[in-house]
Amino acid sequence: MKQIGTANLHFTLATAGHVDHGKTSLLRALTGIDPDRLKEEKEREMTTDIGFAHLSLSLGEIEKDFSSLKNQIPNLASQKNLRFESSTSLGPESKITIAFVDVPGHGKFIKNMLAGVGGIDAALLVVASDEGVMPQTIQHVKILSLLGIKNCVLALTKSDLIGAEEAELALDEVKELLALYDINLIDHASVSNTTKSGMDELKTKILSMLLNYSHLDKRFDTKGNMMPTYLPIDRVFSKPGYGVVVTGTLVSGQVKIGDNLFLQPGDIEGRVRGLESCGKSIKDESGAFPGQRLAVNLVLKGNETVTRGHVALSQNNAAVKDLIVEVRDLGGLKRGIEKGKKSLKAQQVLFYNGTAESVGTFRWLEKLDDDKVIAQIHLKDPVLTMPGQRFVVRYGDNGIAGGQIILTHRPRWLTRERIKTVATQCLEKNYSQALTYYLSFVPPGFVTRHELKSVLPAAIFAQELESLVDAKKIIASGELITAESIVANLKKKIIGLLESAESSLGQEEMRVKLAPLFERSLFHHILEELEKSLLIVKAEADKYVLAEKKIEAKPVDPNFEKISAYLEKEFCIEIDTMSKDLAIPTKQLLPILRKMEQEKLVDLINHIFVSSRHSVTKAHAVLFEIWQSKKNISPGEFREKLGISRKYTMELLTYFDERQITRRTNDGRALLKAPKN
Repeated sequence: MKQIGTANLHFTLATAGHVDHGKTSLLRALTGIDPDRLKEEKEREMTTDIGFAHLSLSLGEIEKDFSSLKNQIPNLASQKNLRFESSTSLGPESKITIAFVDVPGHGKFIKNMLAGVGGIDAALLVVASDEGVMPQTIQHVKILSLLGIKNCVLALTKSDLIGAEEAELALDEVKELLALYDINLIDHASVSNTTKSGMDELKTKILSMLLNYSHLDKRFDTKGNMMPTYLPIDRVFSKPGYGVVVTGTLVSGQVKIGDNLFLQPGDIEGRVRGLESCGKSIKDESGAFPGQRLAVNLVLKGNETVTRGHVALSQNNAAVKDLIVEVRDLGGLKRGIEKGKKSLKAQQVLFYNGTAESVGTFRWLEKLDDDKVIAQIHLKDPVLTMPGQRFVVRYGDNGIAGGQIILTHRPRWLTRERIKTVATQCLEKNYSQALTYYLSFVPPGFVTRHELKSVLPAAIFAQELESLVDAKKIIASGELITAESIVANLKKKIIGLLESAESSLGQEEMRVKLAPLFERSLFHHILEELEKSLLIVKAEADKYVLAEKKIEAKPVDPNFEKISAYLEKEFCIEIDTMSKDLAIPTKQLLPILRKMEQEKLVDLINHIFVSSRHSVTKAHAVLFEIWQSKKNISPGEFREKLGISRKYTMELLTYFDERQITRRTNDGRALLKAPKN
């Protein structure tokens, strides 16, 4: 094999099959590792909880020991977005590590089985040749199908106990079952856990599937950005000298030593102190990546309890209770009559997503078409989930259903009819249409980027937003997003309001009249666009008029010039004193000063004094200068630098206090706002 570097690949497979069909014994024979870790499991010789084992082979070993696979190895190197452990390429020393999750087969422990199959690449279906398909075989295959697991390898165990005819019959039963639930049987092998016959053949079949498997690297989204870390936790234990250790299969993103993680539900925070995969410490800068079984040593900030069902995240996200989902029913959900149409009879179910379990209730269920059914599920306890993920529900003794999560939030304004439209578009992967439709009904007229994560799957989030912005179907201003249809409607309203106005109107005045709930920064963005389009112009300060109606500048009041000249000599002065000096009666002077204040020529200080805007700006700059050098502003130093009397000093400081530019302290003042450049 041509040397092209060194890289390692990791995959996770889960067993599936009926109790006593030999899943645990098979993994023990395949890997040399006993997946049963609990004392009672070993005593009873029955798996009750998920267990783990792994098999690691270099490509050189595969080429040597499994000669039939030699021509398949180049398939890996030719794949794009291959999830390498590092940035290097494949070579003879590169290892393929297969982590196996052993799940219990007994019906009593089905919830433990569900906790073990999240995030896996494929399944190892185990069926005893002498018994064939049994109840838990069917149940496990249903679960794999509902979770979107498309590929499996079949191990027909106990081959030493039966003849060729019985083995053929068992194989045919399995093929029929898998075809019924749309799972591809990649290959099969007859094995004996007792005599170890067929084990090399089974390894060959498993490796062949992985060598030809589509190994999309879920570290990155469709834009090439690093995906948020998403690690459902399936096991928690304490290790002396280390503390809390959690295990799970990494679904997306990456994990490195030193990373800060959030654990939901519960807003628990922790830091990664150590990292292992299949007994091997991971200290590389690239860290762990999707598809790996991980053991993560966490240093928690508080004394919170972490359990199976928690999810470790790199970006904090709230757990949710209400979900809109697509449902595929494989058991017979109870139906009732609601207002003359078929609906869902309220019934309690057990909801499973990732490793989490929660009691839930279907609130309603409706058909979109002959193939698709959507529903709303309300959960008793919150779970951390995201759009596009898969789920399973159980009800009654054997009832089972599941499908895809469409929305992780159902706001009140999103009616059932609107939900049906959004759901149809999401299921058909028309995310752009779904998003613009969703945004057109948002009551305030805008949402945050974070809120849209309840609608779009994380892998396509950035690309969909960027394409919609480029197509000018949505407007993004920082973290805020609104639909172009809403912007177009507001533009019409602004033009209409300015057409009917007798004078110029301010931004806030228009926003309050037209869209009081609309975000100020977005409204300002719309005004800027109208300005660029030459439809409106600023008439004075921050007031606007239609371009075609621009108000001609009024003659300057001669008193403005007289007052401005006077204030060039007086930093701050009593209004009554100015009235006497300029021979303008106070009743006549006050309206003039208020008008000058509106036009930002003067500032009225505490209703009694007046300064020019230039003087107030200078005073603010002096405050900033003192604060920068001493981190405390004393009235004495402020007065000295301005060269004014103590009376005017204290009036100006009170003025700045009231506007929350400064704040009094025990020995002076603190500056809260720096001057604008």
